[in-house]
Amino acid sequence: MAFSAYLIVRTFILVKPKHSLYELILAIIAAAFIVFNVFAAEMFIYTYMLPFTSAALLLIVMSTYILVKVFNARNILIALALIICSVHLYQGWGALFLPLTLTFLVYKYLNRGFIYIAKKGLVVSVIYLLAGLVNIFYIKVLHRIFNPYVANRTGDNLDIISNLDIILRLQKLLWVSHFKMLPDYVFVGTMVSLICLALFCIFTRIGADIHYKVRLTSFLFIIVVAQVFLSLFPHLLTSNVWLVQRSIMPFSAIPGVLLLFLVLIMDASVNYRKYITVLLVSCFFMVTLAAYTHKIARDNLTVNKLDEELASTIMYHISRHEQETGVVVTKIAAARDKQPTWVYENTISYRDLNCRALVVDWAVAPVLGYVSGRHFNEVDMDTEIYNKYFADRDWDSFSPEQIIVVGDTAYIALY
Repeated sequence: MAFSAYLIVRTFILVKPKHSLYELILAIIAAAFIVFNVFAAEMFIYTYMLPFTSAALLLIVMSTYILVKVFNARNILIALALIICSVHLYQGWGALFLPLTLTFLVYKYLNRGFIYIAKKGLVVSVIYLLAGLVNIFYIKVLHRIFNPYVANRTGDNLDIISNLDIILRLQKLLWVSHFKMLPDYVFVGTMVSLICLALFCIFTRIGADIHYKVRLTSFLFIIVVAQVFLSLFPHLLTSNVWLVQRSIMPFSAIPGVLLLFLVLIMDASVNYRKYITVLLVSCFFMVTLAAYTHKIARDNLTVNKLDEELASTIMYHISRHEQETGVVVTKIAAARDKQPTWVYENTISYRDLNCRALVVDWAVAPVLGYVSGRHFNEVDMDTEIYNKYFADRDWDSFSPEQIIVVGDTAYIALY
C-alpha cells in the first residue's frame, strides 16, 4: 500500500514536473488520504485479506500511471489486463480507477479542450466497464464450474429496487458519521471545504478565460460524482447488499482525490495564504483520520480481549461439567437470544468491524477452540433444548444459565 501511495506521487511529479515544495507535500498527503483512508484501515484488522487488497490497489495505481504516462493502444490493453486482475483480487478498490486516472488526465490535457479530455475519459470508463463485465462473467459462470459454492452476495436472486432502497437508507449514516468511523460531519465537511477551495483557485486563476474555468469546474464535479456513483453502484447488482467499509474504500478516498485535483490546478498565481489554508484543512483531516484509525485499532484489541475473557469463562463452566460427569464435550451448538448485544460499549463498531465474536453463531466453536487449545465440531441448535431453556430469554450479560450440556454437546445462548 505504501508503494501505491509512492506511485501516486510519482504520477503527480510526471504530469507536473515544475512543482513547488508546498505542492509536493500536499501531493504526498493526498496520496496518503487515498491509500490509507479510514475505510481501508479495516483491512489491517482482516489481515488475511490485506495481501489481496493491497495488490488490487497497486494494480489500479499502476494502470493509472501507464495511461497518464503514454495514452496509446498498447497501454490501454495493459491497463485493461491490470484492472481485470485487480477486480478479480478484490472488487472493493475498483471504483478508484476512473476518478484517479481522470484527475491526472484533466490536468495533463486541459489545454486540449473539453471534448479531447472527455474522449480520454470515455476510454478509461470502457476499460473499467470491460473489466467489470469480465469479473461478472467469472463470478456467475467460470467460478461455478470449478466451485459449486455460491456466496450470499453473488447468488441469482437480484432485486435492484430493494437494493437501491437499502443503499439510499444508508446514505445519511455514510455521509454524516462515515459509518461511525469519524466524528459527525468531518468527512463531508472536509470534502465540501476542498471543493470550495478548488473552486476558489479555479476562479481566481490569473490569465485564465471563462471557458478554461468552466472546463475545470465541470471536470471537478464529474470526478466527484463518478467516485461516489462507482463506489455504490456495484451493490445494486448483488443478491444481498452488504454495504460495509471495505466494500467502498474508494468512497472514503474522495478527500484524497479532491486534494490531488486541487494541488494539480494550483499555479504560480497561488499565494502562500492559499497554500496554508489548504494545508490547514488537510492537516485537520489528517489528524482526525489518524486519531480515529488509532481508536479503531485500539478498540479492536479491546473487543478481542473481552471476547477472549468471555470464551475463557464459558470454557471454565464446560470444563467443570466435564470433571463432574466424566463426559468430554466435543460439539458446540450456539444460538442468539431475543435481542443480542452486537458490540461492547464505548467502541467504534459498524457491521462486522469490531463486532463481538461471541454473538456470531458460526464463530463460537472456533473461538472456544482458540482459548482452550481444543477442537470442537459445530452442530445445529436443538429445537427442543432452545425452546425449553433459551426461547424468549433476553440476557444483557453472561450467566451460567446460557450453557446447557447434554452428552458431548454444549448448547450455548449468545446474549
